[in-house]
Amino acid sequence: MSKEGYEEISHQLIEVQSRTLYCNMNQLVENLLPTLALYNIAMPPNSQPLSDKTTTNVNTQPQAAGQHGAQLVLSYLRYHKLYTIDVLEAQESPLFNNKKIQRKFPIEAIQVVLEELRKKGNLEWIDKNKTRCLIMWRRPEEWGKLVYQWVSKNGLTNSVFTFYELSNGDDTEGEEFHGLEEWLLLRALQALQTERKAEIITLADSKGVKFF
Repeated sequence: MSKEGYEEISHQLIEVQSRTLYCNMNQLVENLLPTLALYNIAMPPNSQPLSDKTTTNVNTQPQAAGQHGAQLVLSYLRYHKLYTIDVLEAQESPLFNNKKIQRKFPIEAIQVVLEELRKKGNLEWIDKNKTRCLIMWRRPEEWGKLVYQWVSKNGLTNSVFTFYELSNGDDTEGEEFHGLEEWLLLRALQALQTERKAEIITLADSKGVKFF
């Protein structure tokens, strides 16, 4: 089997695993995430759950909070296709606020988890005060690979597309990169351009790309 064949099979297996995870994500977030974050993430293994009085001190073990919380948070963001986060708004969302048990993640702890995502290359702070950030639950080069797989699979090399056609066109409906925000699509295509698989071009009233 060719290298391209192996890559396609690997991609399909990853997609099956992802869909299996996503189908239960809403229930996971509602029932487990805030509880896990407030009772377990900030504590070493075999510790007792936090009491009401110490809940706000969830950031007393910042390294553990980041390591245990980052992947779960990233899965939530990916499921809901969120590309930007306002930390104050996020604190009120189901991601960090469980109204059923009246527990909320402190801002400092949220920043710890998000900073762990930054270290992994999945996040970029917009401002120096770390109140807003860009989310990349796939890194640009990974998005670029997905786009190019679609191009190759459909025999579209040497074709030209506008950014809008790639992210919102009917032809890409159902593809994971469909709906991708332009800033992230641009970075994905820049990664392909570096690999000489694409060239970003300026069209009459928009940006476009030619694939090779």
